[in-house]
Amino acid sequence: MILALVRQILATCPVASWGRALLVASLGRELGLGLLAAPSSDPLLVELVEAVGSCPDRAVLRRRLRCECAVCGWGLPRQLMQWLPGCSCPLCPECFRLHFTVGLRERGVEALGCPSCGRPDLRDDAQRLWYWSTLEPALRRCLDPDTFGLVTRKLTELELQRDPQFLWCPHVLVYTGLYWFILVWYWDELGGGLGLLG
Repeated sequence: MILALVRQILATCPVASWGRALLVASLGRELGLGLLAAPSSDPLLVELVEAVGSCPDRAVLRRRLRCECAVCGWGLPRQLMQWLPGCSCPLCPECFRLHFTVGLRERGVEALGCPSCGRPDLRDDAQRLWYWSTLEPALRRCLDPDTFGLVTRKLTELELQRDPQFLWCPHVLVYTGLYWFILVWYWDELGGGLGLLG
């Protein structure tokens, strides 16, 4: 099986020799690479070929291509790790998913920085907005729709709590207070002049 992968690498990738192709194939097998339908477009193989081209030392390449999760210590290829904005701590996909799934249900969004180093400072408005807007695509991919909806709802509630002009309506259920605020604001913006907010 490894010889077939070596031949495939020699035929499709810019490697200098059989030995370098064998090194790419053996490291690829350690990282879970098998025969590929389109080898030149596989990101792991492209990264392996570039790494082997710059350094033929197997131990150095293993350290360069493999990452350990900052939470559980699980070693995975670098491109399978999740990286939080604002820090350089790699998280395995499972720790990433669990950090946000459990954290959203038990804590608020203001406490969901990196589980290893705690960065960025989510009390700062600019960092908080940058963090969540940068993180949103990764969260949308890894969280189930209900949990992702919880992210959106908790972020909306946090921003509304910080708005000095927002008031929850005491005459309706808690979550419909948001709709009342939007309706009154929209009516005032249109010139309806209810004047309820000031």
